[in-house]
Amino acid sequence: LGKNRLENTAGLYFPTLVKLYLAGNKITNIVGLDRLENLQILHLRDNLLEHLDGFTAKMKSLNYLNLRGNAVATMPELSNLKHLPSLKALVLVENPCAELEAYRLDILIILPTLERLDKTQVTYEERMEADELFRDRIGE
Repeated sequence: LGKNRLENTAGLYFPTLVKLYLAGNKITNIVGLDRLENLQILHLRDNLLEHLDGFTAKMKSLNYLNLRGNAVATMPELSNLKHLPSLKALVLVENPCAELEAYRLDILIILPTLERLDKTQVTYEERMEADELFRDRIGE
């Protein structure tokens, strides 16, 4: 369904679907994708997403999410992804949030079980640094 000028994800109901490619559309919000409980791979690259509030714990199988080239600007917006229990790989480059200071560490604070971020393996050192940053912030 890539490059079809879709503006939202409403009405997509394929209960056994495992991979969904929605890259290159004009999607501005995520609606109803939580009904795709078997979805493991979701490509939303090059859309118009600013908000990520359509991701829920019902998306229990989602382990790869590509949000490259959207308009996600803030770390609090990324907190919506913490509801994805199986998420292991996330791509966020070419989003305004990826330019923020301590971006990778902030993502690891929100998503501590992430294994790959922007196609790069998360290192033990990054995990320790994120943990230290989190503890420092709690102490403030």
